[in-house]
Amino acid sequence: MAPPFTRDNEVPSAPLPPELAECLRYGPFHRALRMALAHRGLSLSRISAHLAQRGVPVASSTLSYWQRGMRHPDAPRSLEAVRALEELLRLPVNALVVLIGPRTRPAPTDSAVVSFAEVAGSWAKTDELFASMEPRNANPTLAIVAVHDSGRVGPHRELRRCTTRVVVRPVVQGADRYFAVVRPDEVGDVADVVFQAVDGCRVGRIRRDPETRLVMVELLFDRHLGEGEVHVFSYRVSYPSCRPTEGIYRTFRLPCESYLLRLSFHRRALPVRCLRYVRETEDSPPLERDELVCWGGEVASAYFSDVGPGQAGVAVEWD
Repeated sequence: MAPPFTRDNEVPSAPLPPELAECLRYGPFHRALRMALAHRGLSLSRISAHLAQRGVPVASSTLSYWQRGMRHPDAPRSLEAVRALEELLRLPVNALVVLIGPRTRPAPTDSAVVSFAEVAGSWAKTDELFASMEPRNANPTLAIVAVHDSGRVGPHRELRRCTTRVVVRPVVQGADRYFAVVRPDEVGDVADVVFQAVDGCRVGRIRRDPETRLVMVELLFDRHLGEGEVHVFSYRVSYPSCRPTEGIYRTFRLPCESYLLRLSFHRRALPVRCLRYVRETEDSPPLERDELVCWGGEVASAYFSDVGPGQAGVAVEWD
């Protein structure tokens, strides 16, 4: 059993980095928490486990919301957890508590939709592909309830295909299609990327950009969805033979309530390690980073709740 939080039992820690010390003085809370977590090098799952052992359970997803500024720890129980975090992270007393301040309201739901380019700079031409499709009833009219990606890695460590199931709910009546964008690995011709409708949709127009290696497909529902109606559909993407994959990820420009990513490996091409991660943009450091258990050595699964805008995925390390 872990010892209680008592400063008297702590070994004095080294001085905090100047940047962290300054952020603890001036805030904001979420940035100071994110920097303190990065300084100590503990994953959110480990932090959550330590807090639970000490009687102040906080889910790793909640910690993620706090450090991203998406939620505010203002309830009495939350304040107790923040004080516990200060001790676990070896911060001065009330260093985080005083930064909480008044609750900030979430952004209104009618705020501008984040573009793919804002999340991933290498996807800068995505908006041009959207414009070429003239998507009058496209993704902004759909709320993404859940996504399940199931990727398959072949015997040469290459990502061979990914089957995706999406659950959507229209926010306005009349939505009748969904636009999917993929970017295959560096080796291989984008012309060889194959889309296949599995159920609940059919493949419409496809746009390919060899320069940026972006491929966009229009998936048609064959009917107009009523406002609030839930629709489930699946599609599969097969990739050309390419280099050993570094993993698989999904870019979200809209919030998604639930994302499940499953990656299976050929028995002749098993990874050394798989890491689950979440990051705000393509070039930013991970907000969450946890090692995954590969069941039977051949399957790694990662679950994300209330993800996006940003990127969520699984990184693969080979020997």
